Amino acid sequence: MKNRFLWLIILLLPEGLFISLNAQNGITIQNIADTDIPTSKALPSGMKLVWNDEFNGKELDHTKWWDRYFSSLDWFNPSAYKAFLEKKLPVADYQFTGTSIILKATDNIYPGANRQVSSIQTYNWETNTNMMDNSLGGYFEARIRRDIPEGGDKVNLAFWFDSPGPDLKYYLEKGGEAFGTRGIRPRGQIFEIDMCEYITTEIVLHGNVDPKGRFERNIGHYIHKGDFKGKWVVHSVLWTPAGLKFYIDGNLIKEWWNPKDIKSPNHDMNMFFGAYGTNGVTMEVDYVRYYQWRLEEGNLLPNSGFEYSDRIFPWQGTAEIIKEGAYSGTFALKLLPNTFVEQYIYLDHSIDYELAFWAKGEGVISVGVENIIQVSGLPEDMNNKSYNTTSHYTKHKFQFKTTPEPLDNKKTIRVKFENNSDKEIILDDLSIIRKCMR
Repeated sequence: MKNRFLWLIILLLPEGLFISLNAQNGITIQNIADTDIPTSKALPSGMKLVWNDEFNGKELDHTKWWDRYFSSLDWFNPSAYKAFLEKKLPVADYQFTGTSIILKATDNIYPGANRQVSSIQTYNWETNTNMMDNSLGGYFEARIRRDIPEGGDKVNLAFWFDSPGPDLKYYLEKGGEAFGTRGIRPRGQIFEIDMCEYITTEIVLHGNVDPKGRFERNIGHYIHKGDFKGKWVVHSVLWTPAGLKFYIDGNLIKEWWNPKDIKSPNHDMNMFFGAYGTNGVTMEVDYVRYYQWRLEEGNLLPNSGFEYSDRIFPWQGTAEIIKEGAYSGTFALKLLPNTFVEQYIYLDHSIDYELAFWAKGEGVISVGVENIIQVSGLPEDMNNKSYNTTSHYTKHKFQFKTTPEPLDNKKTIRVKFENNSDKEIILDDLSIIRKCMR
């Protein structure tokens, strides 16, 4: 049965955090010392906070951050790679204001570079420790202020995701090899996502490398014009198995959302903040927040009861939300003749699952579950079945198995319902349940 949510629920959490849950507008995270800065309007309905840092303390939380800079590309920087192996990478220069953290480029030059790098990230390369599991994607938002003092130079001020360690397998493409590591990343899938770069706001998808690991070109690049120097700006990204959407101050600015060219990664990514430059170039971070779809216990399908709001997202298609005739809760989904609804989700690979749903209407509904090939979006394994529906709600079940992926990578699945009859059909209370362990 679906959860019934009040229009407003306020929970008091440890360390002075408040969560305000609104059925129309999703979740707003606030801190007692910073209550005038809610999460932006870009936050999709139906999401919950799973990881955040408000930077309201006096010290860096080392359970969330590693305070040294290193990334996949630094394997190809001999000086940086040597410092990494010897555990001599410079510590970031940062300070706390009581409500934010300031990363500052000072005189401490990064090995093999002509500028200083002050950066924090959610992965510790030296211990191979991942401090933020984001393999299911989600919505990520940070409020940041970037500035260049007089004399500042060689500037790059960035908020981004990068391919994880401890080696180069997610940077290298499948078939490529470098430093004794073979790549597993399919060509066309990104190894780096930049929500902003430099002092402008450049949204960049880094992708293609040659068989020896030399970077070739970006596979997505967009410059959002404006004056961002010294100003607070909210940058966010919605990362889903269907595509990527980028926002500035809550407004959709750019998206890569093509079912035949899916650039989204299907594995963990490291999250970075960094100030590159000389003579005191700075990045100040007020907060960073990470949300995932709110799921019912055991059910892995987002918006399975269509209760997130009066919109179908993250479902897509030509069906519509209705308030009459729900099996439970407030909303259900109506499919008129020749309409459909579908959703892309991440599941564990090589696992048996069961899709179940309640339907009514004197017609025929076609159900498809497809294992999707990364990047191309083509199905590699198709499971389709049709069900006769009746004038009263009946539960139907559908068994399927996810196909293999490397390591702990997720499998992208497309779930689709289509009304192939001349009568309307109502759907409600869907679920995808894991049936067994590997």
